[in-house]
Amino acid sequence: MDIFTQYWKEYIGSENYKSVIEQYSEPQRYYHTTSHLFRLLELFNKHKSKFSNARAVFLAVVFHDVVYDPQSKDNELNSARLLKEWIGTDQDCTIAEQYILATIKHSLINDDQDLKYFLDFDLEVLSWDYEKYWNDYALQIRKEYSRYSDSDYITGRTAVMSNFLKRERIYFSGIFDEAKARENIQKELVSLQ
Repeated sequence: MDIFTQYWKEYIGSENYKSVIEQYSEPQRYYHTTSHLFRLLELFNKHKSKFSNARAVFLAVVFHDVVYDPQSKDNELNSARLLKEWIGTDQDCTIAEQYILATIKHSLINDDQDLKYFLDFDLEVLSWDYEKYWNDYALQIRKEYSRYSDSDYITGRTAVMSNFLKRERIYFSGIFDEAKARENIQKELVSLQ
């Protein structure tokens, strides 16, 4: 049994996990796919003992990109809404909803250690080896935004990535390489010029 199914049965118990996989398998996705989901689940599994509320973190991991339309500005809101529709409105769902909404700006809403890990999991890709970062992340993001002209994409992508460099810290938990993430972002920005 894969870790997704294992944790789904442990924390949720229903069989509608197939709907989640269908969402992450939509044709407009190139980076925000099941591969991204499963990578975050690997990180969840590796660091699970550090969480105070593992179920809330699991729900946030699974549902944070369950709705993904590159042309929409409401993906996080719609993902949080789908979490509530499919799972419910218990306390863990409410916490997970807050975590998902925190990915809009990838910023902390409080000093919640679980949130720090969750946000860092989502941005772990920034600290990968640059060749993998470029091929498995940056190029895949460009494909997701293929409807935009090169000029529009470069303007938008430059703004987003430059904002990460302006932050005091990209990572909050200290488990990923901050310097490598900054180096990769700088390299990508040079390639966009």
